[in-house]
Amino acid sequence: DTVTVSGRVQAKESGEYVNYNFVFPTVEKVFISNDNSSQSQAKQDLFGNSEPIEVDESYLPF
Repeated sequence: DTVTVSGRVQAKESGEYVNYNFVFPTVEKVFISNDNSSQSQAKQDLFGNSEPIEVDESYLPF
């Protein structure tokens, strides 16, 4: 499975100060089928020299 989390920084004015908050608008879980084309695409290193990390499923919001 592949999980995509995207977010953005939102500025909120509070009197004379500006507060910046990180907002998570979307969390998507993408299922990868077992056919060869999807598996070969999933194994590509899209970020260059990156390593997979293990995430405890209890931390995920779904």
